[in-house]
Amino acid sequence: MNTTSKSVALSYVIFNGPSKSVLFDSCLYAYSKDAKVHVNFGISQGCSNDGNDATKMHLMMQIIDIVITGIQHEDGSGESFNLEGCCKVDIDYHIRNDGVCRYQYRRFTAYYNSKSRKGTITLIANSN
Repeated sequence: MNTTSKSVALSYVIFNGPSKSVLFDSCLYAYSKDAKVHVNFGISQGCSNDGNDATKMHLMMQIIDIVITGIQHEDGSGESFNLEGCCKVDIDYHIRNDGVCRYQYRRFTAYYNSKSRKGTITLIANSN
C-alpha cells in the first residue's frame, strides 16, 4: 500500500492586496482566539472581455479566511515579502458557474510587494 502523498500547487496573480501593517498584524494575531485581522487579496483566475469593449475584467478567486502564519523579507527594500499561511478557497467556482461556493482548506505561499500591492500566490493541496 502506497501511503505517500504528493503536493499539487497552483499559482495565481495577486493584483490587489493589503498594506504592510495589515500583513504584520495578521501574522501577529494568527493564532489568537480573541483578535482577528481580516486580510483580503484580489486574486485573478483569468480575465474576460467586457462586451465589445477591449476592457478586461478579472475573474476573482473565491477566497476567505486568509491567515498569515509566516512573513519573511524577500529583499532589502522593506516592501517585498515571502508569505505563508492558510485559507479557504474555491478554485472551481468559475468553471462550475453555478453560483455556489464550495470552499476547500489550502495552505499557500506567496510573494507580495506591499508598495505595488501585487504579487503571486501558490495554493498547495495534498493529493493521494
